[in-house]
Amino acid sequence: PSWCIILDDDSGVSSTTTACQFRIPAFRIEVKDTTGCGDSYCGGFVAGLVRGMSMLDACRLGTATSALVATGLGSDAGVVDFDSTLRFMEESAIIEESAVSPPKE
Repeated sequence: PSWCIILDDDSGVSSTTTACQFRIPAFRIEVKDTTGCGDSYCGGFVAGLVRGMSMLDACRLGTATSALVATGLGSDAGVVDFDSTLRFMEESAIIEESAVSPPKE
């Protein structure tokens, strides 16, 4: 499959695939340091794909991972383990709802 992912700073992530488009909003957090947020997004995204997540859920995981990093100082601050990141993803507030457009026919 072909896709494009655009990290949009504190707004979230936009993605386009051959089948659909979607936007993942950012989490509401108190930002302390953004060092390593882009790299941690990529790490979370790839970890999600390797674990069999859909692209949408892998993007959500990447967004959660980068949000956790931004809550502390340094490039790995806030990230403890996979399960803690999933809990953060499920329990934390987001800036707005996700938008998913239907697959192209």
